[in-house]
Amino acid sequence: MKFTVSEHDLWGPGHNVVAVLPPSPGDLFVEVMVHGKFAWSWPITDYERAVKLAVAFANRIRADRPVVIKVLCLSRREVETVFRFSFAEELAATETPEQAEEMYQAIKTTCLEALRNSSDPRVRADAMETLQGMGVVT
Repeated sequence: MKFTVSEHDLWGPGHNVVAVLPPSPGDLFVEVMVHGKFAWSWPITDYERAVKLAVAFANRIRADRPVVIKVLCLSRREVETVFRFSFAEELAATETPEQAEEMYQAIKTTCLEALRNSSDPRVRADAMETLQGMGVVT
């Protein structure tokens, strides 16, 4: 196992940093965070794309202090914990209908892609359970 710690002072003048966690068994989503906010979300099959985009973004942005971009791989249960909702329930009571629909479509697309492309039975089972809970499949 390899751990990398930045050689730069993250909070003083210096360089932007991309922190990447590799996928683990059962991961369904890859999330990219910028300044502590979720910026992009893709199916785990787009992991390499997410890392490349994060690195490209870090290489281009210039700010008063370094920008830390995190690439996180999450399972279905981790997403439920992070976003504090159950896929089987309403997606988010505080969001506008448009935001809720956008999130619904993103989750649906991610799960359908995982069913088509993942060879990991845990990922496929989580994707199917999520789609069933959302009422997409019965």
